[in-house]
Amino acid sequence: MQPAAPEVSAAPAFRQQMSLPVAPAPLRAVEPSPKPAVRAEAPAPVQVTPPMIARRVPPVFPENVRRMFIGERRVAMTVTVDKSGAVTGSSCVACADRTDAVLAALASAALKNWKFQPALLGKQPTAGSTTVEFRFSSTRR
Repeated sequence: MQPAAPEVSAAPAFRQQMSLPVAPAPLRAVEPSPKPAVRAEAPAPVQVTPPMIARRVPPVFPENVRRMFIGERRVAMTVTVDKSGAVTGSSCVACADRTDAVLAALASAALKNWKFQPALLGKQPTAGSTTVEFRFSSTRR
């Protein structure tokens, strides 16, 4: 008869390998997240009023310029006005050709003598700009 093999028990070794900590780690208190920032209400919109014409001076329209074209020509000018209502600058919106450039120069010279009510930001006068259209006719009126 064969001698009996010694019994090997895996249980004690398994218990040693899988030993659990005696007490679980203490739980940390979670601080509540900070409150979201309160949004400030948007300021009320401020009304902007563009400059308004107070006094017009017609452009000088010499005869030699009058003969440069037939019919009617329109020239749109952007006018910059300071907070007192005085014209500080002007430029042609779209000068298509030499004739428009000449007419824009005449319009710009006239605009230097115009007076405006200044633009308003709320109720305060401020600098601003506006567009003015000039009509030139080759026929005498």
